Amino acid sequence: MTYSHERDDALAQEAMTMGEYNSMATRQYADAHGSDDTTAAWILTPFDTWERNPYYVGPAQAHPEDWSDELEAQLYADDFAYDLPGRDDDDEIPY
Repeated sequence: MTYSHERDDALAQEAMTMGEYNSMATRQYADAHGSDDTTAAWILTPFDTWERNPYYVGPAQAHPEDWSDELEAQLYADDFAYDLPGRDDDDEIPY
């Protein structure tokens, strides 16, 4: 890398506001980690924000923090009729 290239990069950094810098950092993080896992629709960044994975391939997924009455009804349908891994209904509670 040449001195002039480093100088131009430094000047570009100084021209950004903190909000622009954080926005760029979260997009860069999602880009870097999204390429590692193309099955995840959303990436949780160190800034505690969810970013869309630009490399995700699959059906559209709702935002992880979205919640609706329909989703709650779907999750609690059949009175928890799913099986938990490693647990039988006849297991005794150890207390």
